[in-house]
Amino acid sequence: MVELREGWASVPAGVRVVEGENGEPCVTWTGEERGETSEESPLIEFAELSAYSETESAVAVAAFIERHGPLRMCAEHEVEHGSPGHGRCTLLHPEPARLWLDHSADVRRVLAVWESLKAERDPDPYGIRGPKPSGWDPDRQRVEVERLGRELGVPSSELTEFHQEIDRFSEERKAKDKVIEAQGEVIQRYQPTTPAEWWKWIGARVNDGLWSYRPFVHLEIGSGSEGLRPILQTAGLLARVYLALAFEVAGVGSVESCSHCGRFYVPNRAPKKGQRNYCPACRSAHVPQRLHMRERRSE
Repeated sequence: MVELREGWASVPAGVRVVEGENGEPCVTWTGEERGETSEESPLIEFAELSAYSETESAVAVAAFIERHGPLRMCAEHEVEHGSPGHGRCTLLHPEPARLWLDHSADVRRVLAVWESLKAERDPDPYGIRGPKPSGWDPDRQRVEVERLGRELGVPSSELTEFHQEIDRFSEERKAKDKVIEAQGEVIQRYQPTTPAEWWKWIGARVNDGLWSYRPFVHLEIGSGSEGLRPILQTAGLLARVYLALAFEVAGVGSVESCSHCGRFYVPNRAPKKGQRNYCPACRSAHVPQRLHMRERRSE
């Protein structure tokens, strides 16, 4: 078994929806810690955030943060604040609801393709929340085009044509429809068509998330007879989400919460429904045996 340890294991107090500098809905919080993060995996709840509109999502994001904590992203780079090399970067605060929608949609698309492959249906990941923006914003559109290009492996020359078209029609209302129509053509041209290609697509998307948010394993020196034990460390929420996503689509296990101390860990096999489970630290401390003896004495 491997213990999972989070870089941020607390949720903030004073979570509320505010209006950002450009008028977009954002979520803010105070610097105080309100309590520990939820023991439940955030994966499905996080993916479902992208089903909301940009305006409605702010309330859902606030509720999510109260259970699992914020993204805690670096304001200058697309990485989690505090990850290697970004400990001194500025923390993005407040967090735009749009940013949450983008990250949630990435995860939701992977889960949608995975579910379709299991059911032997043709995947349609962009039918859930397409690459088009909610409003015509040339800068936002460039980001959407780059994201789409990375997902589908579109040649850089084709992306250049998109950017030129955005520049050419950036002041005309018809530009949005033109670019969206061109994006639809690219999706049809470059998205996978066979199950093998879709599995490769899933692997590439999940690996990209794991590489970007970098959960990592290190050995910790135990006390007494414990010796060395492996610790799976996550820097923040997105590392935990992509770790759970990797386990889900690979079907090799899951991230569980210890029934005694609440720590997250990766068991050798998934516990049965309703069954107590214990992390490596609690097992080394003989917690299951002590609890069993205590229950027997109380009978």
